[in-house]
Amino acid sequence: MRLLYGYYDCENLVNFRKGRAAHNPLGNLSREEIEEQTKNPDRLPARMATVVRSYSAIVDEDADNEDGIDTDRSFENALFSAYYDECAHSKSRFLRQWADFDRNLRNISAAVVARVTGRSAEQSVVGGDETSQQLKRSSAADFGLRGDVPYLEAVIAAVNDETNLVEKERKIDAI
Repeated sequence: MRLLYGYYDCENLVNFRKGRAAHNPLGNLSREEIEEQTKNPDRLPARMATVVRSYSAIVDEDADNEDGIDTDRSFENALFSAYYDECAHSKSRFLRQWADFDRNLRNISAAVVARVTGRSAEQSVVGGDETSQQLKRSSAADFGLRGDVPYLEAVIAAVNDETNLVEKERKIDAI
C-alpha cells in the first residue's frame, strides 16, 4: 500500500529539490523525512533511491550547466519513471494495472499540453514503455494510439476543450 502513495513522495521530492515549500501530506514521508531522503534515501523503494542517489551528485549542476540540460526536469522524469517501474514490478496485480493506467493517463495529458504549447513531448512524457514511446515520437492527432488506448479521445478532449482547470480535472478524473 505504501507504493500507491509513493507518487506523492515523488512530488514532494521534486518540490524539495526545486526549493518549493509545497508538501503533499498524502505521501508516506513528512517534509523532514523528504529532506533526509535526499541525502540518504534508505526509506525509498530501490529504483527511486537509485535516482535520488544519482542526482544528488548534480544538485548544483544547474549553476554550472553548460549543456543547457534542465536537470530539475531530468530528475523529475527519472524519478517518476523509477516510481512507475517500481509499481510495474509489484506483486500486486492491481497496483501494476493501476500504475500502467495512471502513467498513460498522465502521459497523454502531458503530451497534448506539450503539443499545444509547442514543446517536445520527449521532456514531458515519463517512461520507456510502448505507449510512452509512441506519445514521444508521433505527430498524429491521436498519437497513433486510437485502437490501443480506449480512453484516449476522452483525455485529448478534456485537455484540449476545457479551459477551466477545475472542470478539466473533473473530466480527467471521470475517466
